[in-house]
Amino acid sequence: MAPVQEFFGGKLSIIRPLYMMDQEMIRRYAEGMGRPDISLGCPTAGASKREEIKAMLRRLYASNNKVKGNIFHALRNVRQGYLL
Repeated sequence: MAPVQEFFGGKLSIIRPLYMMDQEMIRRYAEGMGRPDISLGCPTAGASKREEIKAMLRRLYASNNKVKGNIFHALRNVRQGYLL
């Protein structure tokens, strides 16, 4: 998903200000600010494709410490025409 995405011919814009932030950093910040942890209401939480990809990324990060930086760097040059 793009950090800013327009819908309905530009009538609605979704802004994702934390899209370049690591999930663990966001979790620590929220915890430090006293924000409650919001559990996912989805019945597949913990057994979803998202969790499978997170586990794969953790293995990649463990094997090569440059993987995370390379992925985040690649997100900076997204061609909008390639997105659905």
